[in-house]
Amino acid sequence: MINISYLKTKINIAPSIEIILMMGLCFQFIFKASYLYTYSNFKL
Repeated sequence: MINISYLKTKINIAPSIEIILMMGLCFQFIFKASYLYTYSNFKL
C-alpha cells in the first residue's frame, strides 16, 4: 500500500508541474501574440 501511494503521488506531482510549465508557455505565447496583434493594429 505504501509503495502504491508513493507511486500515485509521484505520478500526480510530475504531470502537474509539466502542465503548469506548459500553461505558462501557452500564456506567454498568447500574450505575445495578442500584444503584437494590437501593436500592428495601432500602427495601421
